[in-house]
Amino acid sequence: MQEVTFRKTILPTLIALTILVLFNLGLYFRLSAESVTETIAFPYQNTFETDEILQYPSFGGDWDIRDESLVQISTTGFDLGILIPLDIQTEQAYRYSVDMRYLGGTMGGGVIFNSQNGRNRQQSHMARFNIDDNRLWIIYGYFGDDSNFRGQGSVPLEIDPENVDWQRLGVIVGQDSYGVLLNDTLIVDEVPLQYQGGAIGLNTSASQVAFDNLVVEAWDESTPEIIVETTPEIVTELPTEVVSNTLDDTSILFDDFSASGGGPSLWLPFSGAWEFVNGAFVQSQLEGFDLGAGYNQAFGDVTVTTTFRHLEGQGAGILFNMQTPDSQWNAHMVRYVHDDEFLFWGYFDDEGNFNGQGSVPILAPSNDSHTLTVINNGTTYSIVLDEQMLAPNIPVVVTGDYVGLVTAQSQVAFDDFNVSGNGEILVPEVEATEETSMQSLNLNIVTGEWEFGDTIIQSATETVDYIAGTGIAAETFSVSVTIALPDDLDDAGAGLVFHMSGRDDIANGQMIRFGSGGTEIFWGIYDDDATFEGQGGAPLELDWTEPHRLTLDVSADTYDVLIDGEILITDLPVYNPFGWIGLVSYRGEVRFSDFALSIGQ
Repeated sequence: MQEVTFRKTILPTLIALTILVLFNLGLYFRLSAESVTETIAFPYQNTFETDEILQYPSFGGDWDIRDESLVQISTTGFDLGILIPLDIQTEQAYRYSVDMRYLGGTMGGGVIFNSQNGRNRQQSHMARFNIDDNRLWIIYGYFGDDSNFRGQGSVPLEIDPENVDWQRLGVIVGQDSYGVLLNDTLIVDEVPLQYQGGAIGLNTSASQVAFDNLVVEAWDESTPEIIVETTPEIVTELPTEVVSNTLDDTSILFDDFSASGGGPSLWLPFSGAWEFVNGAFVQSQLEGFDLGAGYNQAFGDVTVTTTFRHLEGQGAGILFNMQTPDSQWNAHMVRYVHDDEFLFWGYFDDEGNFNGQGSVPILAPSNDSHTLTVINNGTTYSIVLDEQMLAPNIPVVVTGDYVGLVTAQSQVAFDDFNVSGNGEILVPEVEATEETSMQSLNLNIVTGEWEFGDTIIQSATETVDYIAGTGIAAETFSVSVTIALPDDLDDAGAGLVFHMSGRDDIANGQMIRFGSGGTEIFWGIYDDDATFEGQGGAPLELDWTEPHRLTLDVSADTYDVLIDGEILITDLPVYNPFGWIGLVSYRGEVRFSDFALSIGQ
């Protein structure tokens, strides 16, 4: 029997075990969707002289330390946040305040408190600045279990929305209620708490903001040292919320735009800057004509009604008889004239030229709420504004089955959208179990060589990503597709991209795809310039003699990845609240089939 020696037997075994441990540690950290952060002891303060805060969880935005202050410099997106894992116990009363200064966009900075998971906005309270009707407000409330914001009130301010001075925003938090502070003055008190204890954080909405001198300290709620100097006008509901319960029995579709935190949406913005904001569908690009969004469902001849408010400028209206939901060409339009006191109507021809059919003088809309209705019977249409018939029996010139919204030289908040009448729904909404033919998705080529049919083929073989848009935009959804990779290319790959800026614009989209011939999967995000930044990956052991099914379950804040119905990764962060869905292929010949989409899951 041979003698066991250290050099020949024990040492190689120790080396092999060390390599195995290091490999598994590396694999663990590679598969981790988010870094794990230990909680920080209460109390806490930070003057942002170091970049320590940047290690903590963030959900959207571009955060950095500049000139010894924390800045968020992205003006795209609403309620982008960074969270500090402060260990505040439920019985601890505390005061939390921070200096903030508006840098650009629209003033929308604020504080998050009593965050229950310390990773995203779900189950947390929030107070922040907000601009509505050209006036600065403080709004406050909480993000529920579904991440939807539920306003508990708002207070108008006498501060210029363009003011760039430092303002100190804070909250005093007890066990059952909280108050909101502005420049050390209590502006509202005894707001009921939905959640107790937890982490704190900072957030912005469509705004560049600098933060400094953050302090969280104990507060004796039995001794209210802060006194309300004046009794402000307090609005118990956010000014943008509209509730309607007056629908008639002929309603085919009613959208109150509650999709802002995770509801269903088939809206397809094709020009302008459209976002769901506090229960409204807002087009915020001020410059530009006929900026539109179509609804991706065909109705036929119907009555269309929308209620809206001009936030700046004037020019809101309705598109109908659209031949496709992503263009105003070959469609009728009724809207306010952008620079005069008129409502006008007409149609766009097949070259995009507008042909007027008439107009009527009316009062300027100002910032009041107005309701516009177009009654289309197939041969003529009539126009009603605020329950007054303005123009009956106008001839229909172009025909189509889609409807939409439009603005010109204005920022507009649409509060609801109703389709009613005898028109049939020609294309049903996608059900959760329905596998949809690719031919019904209005697919368009962004890059690559694509053949569209029941099976989609991308055949270009250069070593770059190729994109095809599906013609569908959404916030929360589940999407699945079966992918077959070529057996003669060991670096081929394919997958999905979502929340793109446009149906043909991958900027700000998130991508996840198979790589290296299917031996791995990786994910990341495209920046404003459409440059891809990888964020993670995982090795795979799949038999690619058969195709495999990739599924993404996307919620308001995170998404999960499934392969062949089995969960692979959960809780990857979502960075943008809304956008377009597409297919991605890396080298060909890649085949996609059995596409299935369920919106609002």
